[in-house]
Amino acid sequence: MFGLQESFDREIKEMCAPARLGLKLIENRLEEMGLFLTWRQRRNLRKRLDASNGDELEFNFSDKQVANSKFASEDELQKAFADFVDRLCNDLEEFQKGFGDGLSDSFEAITESAADNINASLKKKARRASRDQSQRQHKFSKATIRTWGDALALMQGLISISDEAAEAYFNRSDDYTEDDDLCDALVRIHAKASTVAKEILLLLLNGFSDGAHARWRTLHELAVTAAFLSQYGNSAARQYIDHHAVEMFKAAREYNRHYSKFGAEEISPEEIAELECRYNELIKEYGSDFRHDYGWASICLNKNKPTFRDIEAAVEMDYSRLEYKEASANVHANPSGVFLRLGLLPEDEIILYGPSILGLAQPAIATINAFTVISTSLLTHGANIDCLVVCKVMLRFASHAKEAFVAVEESLGRQE
Repeated sequence: MFGLQESFDREIKEMCAPARLGLKLIENRLEEMGLFLTWRQRRNLRKRLDASNGDELEFNFSDKQVANSKFASEDELQKAFADFVDRLCNDLEEFQKGFGDGLSDSFEAITESAADNINASLKKKARRASRDQSQRQHKFSKATIRTWGDALALMQGLISISDEAAEAYFNRSDDYTEDDDLCDALVRIHAKASTVAKEILLLLLNGFSDGAHARWRTLHELAVTAAFLSQYGNSAARQYIDHHAVEMFKAAREYNRHYSKFGAEEISPEEIAELECRYNELIKEYGSDFRHDYGWASICLNKNKPTFRDIEAAVEMDYSRLEYKEASANVHANPSGVFLRLGLLPEDEIILYGPSILGLAQPAIATINAFTVISTSLLTHGANIDCLVVCKVMLRFASHAKEAFVAVEESLGRQE
C-alpha cells in the first residue's frame, strides 16, 4: 500500500521538530525586514538550532544582503534587528506551544511544505502500491472463481453463444440491407449490449456486485428498446435512428454554452447551423413531440412526451421496475444506494470499501434475462431455421446459468 499514515506521521514529526519550526519562524521574521538567507546560511542556522536550541545564534549578513534590506540606514537596521533578537525567544516558545494566532502564515507555509514532501514520497511508491493492489485483487478474484466459477462460466458461455450467432446473422448479407432500419438498429443495440454484458461479467469476477447491478441498468434499457423496436417495426426503428440527430443538436448547443470553462474550442456556427437544419427537418417530419428525450416513441405510443417507463410498459417489461430503481440507486447518490449494498448481508453493520464475495446472483440473473431478450430480438428478425434453433439453445442455456447462480447464493446463505 501507499503507507499514507506512515508518511504522514514521519513528516509531521519532522515538521513539528523545534529546529524546523524555529528556522521557519526566523526566516519569516528576517524576510519581513528584507533580509533573505542564502542556502548556506539556512543550513548553518539549522545546525545551530539542532545543537543549542537557539541559545547561541549568530547572524552574519553580507553587505549586499544589508543593502537590499528595507531599511534606509545601517543604524535603523541594527535597531530593528536588536528588537528581533529580543522577541525571538518568546516567539519560538509561543510557536512550539500552539502556533499562536500571530503565526498563522508561518504555520500555513510549513503545512504546505509537509504536503509537498508527503506527495513526493507517495509518488515514488505509486507503482509498487499499484502492483500490491493488483496482487490483492487477483487473490480475491481467485476466491470468487472458487465460489462462483461454474455459474460465471455459464454466463460467459451465454455471451459467447450470442456473439457467434450475431456474427453469423450479420454475415447473411443477402438479408441484411441498408433499407432494413430495424435490422440496423437491432444489430447496433446487440453490439452495445454485448460490450455491457462483458463489463458486468468482469465486475462480477472481481466481486463488485453493486457496480455490476448499476451496469445492468443500461442493459435493461437496451433490452426494453430492442423489444419495443421489434414490436413496432421498421418505422419505429427509423424514428429511433433519426432521433440521434435531435440528440446531437441538443448536445452541441449545450456544449457551446460551457466549452470555455474546460478550455475547449467552440463548435462553429456553420456546424451548429447544419445540425439545426437537420433537427428542423425531423421536427417537421415527425411533429414537435419528436424533440423530447424519448420523442422517437411518441408516434407509436400516441403520447406527447413519452417516458422510458411508458416504453417499458408498452412491451410488458415493467415487471423489472422495482429492480431498475434499485439499480438506479447504485448509479446515483440515493441514500438507499449508500446504505444498502449487495455485497453485504442485511444484518451486517460494517462499511464496504471494496469487493465482496456476496451478492453476485441478483445482477447476474438480471443480466442474463436482459441479454437474452436483446439477442432473441435480433435473431428472430427475418429469422431462418438456424436462428430459431439458436434462440431455443440460448433460452435453455440461460436457464441453466440462472439456476447455477441461485444454487451458489443458497449455499452461501446456509454457510452464513
